[in-house]
Amino acid sequence: MPLQFGANTKWKTVELPANSEWRFEVGFEEKFVLKVVEGSSEMNGTDLPNDVDFTFSGIKSSLFSFTGCKFQYTGTLSSEYISDETFMNQYLNLHFMLEKLRYQADLMNCKPPYLLIIGPQNSGKSTLSKILCSYALKLNRQPLYVNLNPNEGIYSAPGTLVATEINDILDVENGWGQSLTSGPSLVHSKQVIAKYYGFDSIRENLPFYRYEVTRLSKTVLSRLNSQNNKNSGIIVDTPPFSNKLKENSNNDEKTVDDVEIIEDIISDFEINLVLVVGNERLFIDLKKKLANKINPKNDLNSKSFFQILKINKNNGCVDKSDVFNRNLQQKTIKEYFYGFPKSVLSPYTITVSYSDLLIYRIKDSKTLKIESQSFAELIPKLDDQGELLETDDQENTKDHSDNTDFLIKIEVANSNVQNSILAISHAELNDPLDIVLRSSIMGFVYISSADDNRQQLRMLLPSQGRLPKKPLILGGFRYTE
Repeated sequence: MPLQFGANTKWKTVELPANSEWRFEVGFEEKFVLKVVEGSSEMNGTDLPNDVDFTFSGIKSSLFSFTGCKFQYTGTLSSEYISDETFMNQYLNLHFMLEKLRYQADLMNCKPPYLLIIGPQNSGKSTLSKILCSYALKLNRQPLYVNLNPNEGIYSAPGTLVATEINDILDVENGWGQSLTSGPSLVHSKQVIAKYYGFDSIRENLPFYRYEVTRLSKTVLSRLNSQNNKNSGIIVDTPPFSNKLKENSNNDEKTVDDVEIIEDIISDFEINLVLVVGNERLFIDLKKKLANKINPKNDLNSKSFFQILKINKNNGCVDKSDVFNRNLQQKTIKEYFYGFPKSVLSPYTITVSYSDLLIYRIKDSKTLKIESQSFAELIPKLDDQGELLETDDQENTKDHSDNTDFLIKIEVANSNVQNSILAISHAELNDPLDIVLRSSIMGFVYISSADDNRQQLRMLLPSQGRLPKKPLILGGFRYTE
């Protein structure tokens, strides 16, 4: 329910000094409204116009002002305070450095910044990504933003790896904005490239995650080469990384070092600038591992330009518990189908027969026993276009279900699909499994109930219409209304 305003509404007025930020936390069952009444301010790099109400729920964020401002708010907050220990000047300097690289690309026809942001959990990577995208947009740049963290649902449902061109202001109320898959938006909807990984942890099926990252990178680089504003570069956000090996209860099981995964991402997206946030050990390890790539002269015009930088963790970053992350995922799924207070959607419920559905499940770590196998052996070999290469043990038949360990066809039953989120593939029903595997997704559906006796289920679609006759992909996410 939106907050109701009247003569008795109590607004609290706060004066924010210059170069300070107001940090606040709002619970998922709480709502509060903020409006700036004097001065200039921004949230994650996006300017807030004066005398406009912004409503927030289930968020931990901050309001910053370079020159000072006065704002009012009403509603319930879990926490709020003002701090002058802000990193915004450092972020601004980083933005200027990226813009210098873009300017050099315009002038010298050299490579623009392909930035990779890495760091541990709760280090502020996503916030920094928003700030850099917003600042670039203010200079009429349109960077391509890539999110490789499946724990977050950005322009899509959780479990999805996405890429999109940032060509309009970000929506401060919901973080990034909406995509064309979920409906109309108050700001320009984003045309998203989406690959469905299906889990919130990359370790749940690391080879499949790696495969999806590679497939996404091929599409991203292809789009960069064709877009008019290609010198804006890319900004890649990542899942939490550290310099440590993951622990296993079985000492015989092999693991993949985070640095190895980072190296693969650098190679896939042709990264030329790496920013390590809040982890000096990881910064040192990467510099040692990638010493042969680093340009000692730091020549921006060189085609071989490659640098690794570090920045401290913003002390305004707060830890997000597993409960908070789960609630955020549920909130994101709900918003995908029902929209936001200022942009309400009308999802459509249909009844579908079991016999009309083809569902594949993405295998998880328990099924694959990933950690006991070699990482390299499980990664499919791809050609320059990102297509699967044939190997000696592959048969050239229509059923390629044995070519990969990633997807398995499942029986439609209550125990398998109740309260599940399914991705709709762009592949056709009669396509072989390898085609389904490398196809992008067009959207999501929610299974609210499944009746094994009647062999029917009730399905929620984002908009009115018929269910496309496409394969459905089941991951590890569940949702209850």
